[in-house]
Amino acid sequence: MPTEFFHFFINDQFSKCQDTTVATIIAHDMLIVYLQQKIEKSQSHKDTKTNTIKQTSLKLFWTGSKTELTELIYALHSSGSINSGTTDIKELR
Repeated sequence: MPTEFFHFFINDQFSKCQDTTVATIIAHDMLIVYLQQKIEKSQSHKDTKTNTIKQTSLKLFWTGSKTELTELIYALHSSGSINSGTTDIKELR
């Protein structure tokens, strides 16, 4: 934008002709910093959420015998509790 357009808004005793241009550049710089911080915060929040899910899934492990696990799988299959009973037993293993 030409600075001549803004001359009637400017008090010659208070500001100079390029003050608006400098202010616009500073505002753009501040906007870039703000957006970069928001992006970093969003990415760190996403990473934290992913790490939390990974950590909770790593904490779970089967401590019973293989026979107990097999019986549990067959019990879930026979009760029809997974996919309304339409799941094949081979998919549960």
